[in-house]
Amino acid sequence: MSTDIKIFLIKFSKIPIYLIIIPFIIIVRIIRPLIFIRFGKIHSYIIGHFIADTEYYLNEKKLQKIKSIDFFYYYFKYTSFKNPPNEQWDLMVRRKLFINPLIKLFHKVNDFIPGGDLHKINMPLQKTKFNNLKLVRNRILNDAIIDKDDLIHINFTNEEIQRGENFLKDIGVKSEDKFVCLLVRDSAYKDKFQNWRKNWAYHNYRDSDIEDYKLMVSSLVKKGYRVFRMGKVVNNPLDVSHPFFIDYANSDFRSDFLDIWLMANCYFCVTTGCGIDTLCRNFMRPMVLVNFLPINTIPNLPPLILSPKTLLWESTGERLCLSESIRHSYIRTELYKDAGILIKNLSSVEINETVLEMESKLLGNWKKSKLDNQLNIRALELLYKNITYRKIRSSIHYLDSSISDTFLRHNHEWFLK
Repeated sequence: MSTDIKIFLIKFSKIPIYLIIIPFIIIVRIIRPLIFIRFGKIHSYIIGHFIADTEYYLNEKKLQKIKSIDFFYYYFKYTSFKNPPNEQWDLMVRRKLFINPLIKLFHKVNDFIPGGDLHKINMPLQKTKFNNLKLVRNRILNDAIIDKDDLIHINFTNEEIQRGENFLKDIGVKSEDKFVCLLVRDSAYKDKFQNWRKNWAYHNYRDSDIEDYKLMVSSLVKKGYRVFRMGKVVNNPLDVSHPFFIDYANSDFRSDFLDIWLMANCYFCVTTGCGIDTLCRNFMRPMVLVNFLPINTIPNLPPLILSPKTLLWESTGERLCLSESIRHSYIRTELYKDAGILIKNLSSVEINETVLEMESKLLGNWKKSKLDNQLNIRALELLYKNITYRKIRSSIHYLDSSISDTFLRHNHEWFLK
């Protein structure tokens, strides 16, 4: 039996169920003045979507003062694997939201019957019409206030907090010690856990070499910071011989719980742009983005600094200026190649400088010049000319969420042309 026939038979077999649900949806419409019920889906097959969707929804509902009873189901795309990517986050989400796979049927019937939009929850990472001015306004308002601590809705229980603190104590980290999370993207996670696609090579432009981070790790541990190299699975270990460095990704104590707890409680995070670093936004942890692409998807929530990868014209070896980098902001490796663009990672020195800049800023020791502010404002002006950036970012940007001052000081020519 062909796959198409199987799919048809599965859909056909659900028709009696849909017919049973139709009266319930009609009742939902009738009682709306008294009880407002909505249905929604959460993209739970990718950790970044899973984290962002849920916290964003709770923030927006509070901001908009929406009084509704909401029901959700987990949406798994491209795969028959029906488990969320992190058990701990799943547990935390279920403490806040009602989630049941049967809601998928109600969601579909609600979509089928005219007038269902009012009863449908649109998550930020799902397909939306950005020309909907009300939606854009709501996103802007939400981005404007999401950095307030009282809007962190998905959190740990007292028992979980104690569990995390006990772990640190057991490995010799004192309560007064600060720890940093290092998250360097490679192909291992997608190859192992997202195997619904045979080849993820189109994502390779985002990868980095873990060896380039040794200098940065050495600088931090010498200053007394504990550094956890994060990751659910990684291609290569990081060999740093220092008691303050923990190659957590290759340790026996790595767990879904600690993946979430460590990222949510670190002093700051150094990341190349991976899904789980969305937790930094949720829990307002400072973030250093290094070797980041594409440039037009820079997050804009504080505190954050960024040093992007370098783009070079293959024919001449010349560097793309910022406006050219924005125009050539691709999300597939082969598109850079087709455009004749080479991608160059930051050097270990450049990574180290960016990370130490954040450390200095958090300690209040960073001397920001008038030129630093002017360069960042100029960068934002160029970014806001890009429609993709405007679609996914609010009109509000923060000076403590910016391109690295150190990077800009070394790269004045980036603004030329």
